[in-house]
Amino acid sequence: MIRPCEARSRSRQQSCTSEWRAHSATRTNYERNGLRAREDIVALLPGDWEWEGKRLLDFGCGPGRVLRQLLHEGEQGELHGCDIHGPGIAWLRENAPPGVQLFVNGELPPLDRPDAYFDLI
Repeated sequence: MIRPCEARSRSRQQSCTSEWRAHSATRTNYERNGLRAREDIVALLPGDWEWEGKRLLDFGCGPGRVLRQLLHEGEQGELHGCDIHGPGIAWLRENAPPGVQLFVNGELPPLDRPDAYFDLI
């Protein structure tokens, strides 16, 4: 199989390599920033906080940058994500692990969930 970069001329291969490095750096930053956000959330929780049985909502979850970092905690309770971007939620539904509950929300309140449904947003 010929990869796209291999089929290009030498100068275009160098450009493709640069694109790949930029993509890798973006992915690394994506994961690092998601982990940092998770750490910030956990640091703000009360000392007696327990994840067991809790419902967590990542409001405006986008492609799941923070959700993916909370999968362990989600196993102890429920992990939810919502966003106004329908195609993004559709992509995340195909790529998120089973059990992560996702929904599209409107631009204005309220969410299509009962009041006080979530323990952490």
